[in-house]
Amino acid sequence: MTNKDDITREDLEHVRLSFQRCKTHAEFSDIFYDHLAQQSSEIGPMFAATDMVKQNELLRVGIESLIDFSAGDADVEVEIRRLGVLHDRKHHAIPPALYPLWVNALVATIGETDSEVTPEITAAWQRVVAPGIALIGSYY
Repeated sequence: MTNKDDITREDLEHVRLSFQRCKTHAEFSDIFYDHLAQQSSEIGPMFAATDMVKQNELLRVGIESLIDFSAGDADVEVEIRRLGVLHDRKHHAIPPALYPLWVNALVATIGETDSEVTPEITAAWQRVVAPGIALIGSYY
């Protein structure tokens, strides 16, 4: 797991610029959820009754929150902790073992939707989302 202290300004800049490019791709969320469902047969059914229009917006906000959390935004930590509670065993019941699959799906999606992606950018994404994902998973 990456510690927030291990994340550089360059990592954050790479990720922010990458996400700006990805968000211009109209199918970003659809591609992400396709990759996510491919990660495990238990994931697809979790979204069966989900309003995907709303979920797509939540995905974008969640990714931005993960980036801001790693940048040290104290206010967004409240949001990350709220997501942890929302996904804990009493609510959406997302087991911690599924979070690396979420990151895999995100990285695959970045690879398809960021026209300037490089191995350096991919590694920066993995470092930047790791602390927030770890915090969310710790609530299970």
